[in-house]
Amino acid sequence: MTASTVAAIDNAAATVWGGDWNHALSGPEWAGSQEGRRFVLDSVARLSLQVPTATSPHRIHGLLSYLNAQGE
Repeated sequence: MTASTVAAIDNAAATVWGGDWNHALSGPEWAGSQEGRRFVLDSVARLSLQVPTATSPHRIHGLLSYLNAQGE
């Protein structure tokens, strides 16, 4: 599911991508998968997108939306 959704966004060459990915983009992964995280992060990098919530805290301590393209 994540791969096909991200592929559609890649194909559309989105300049704005909003919503909830249901993946932690850094730290532990509780809701999605590591593979899904990689699809999302790779697409963000390919499309040169910015993640404005990069340092926003999650309700689970230690999770953030995004730190860098390597998920670190």
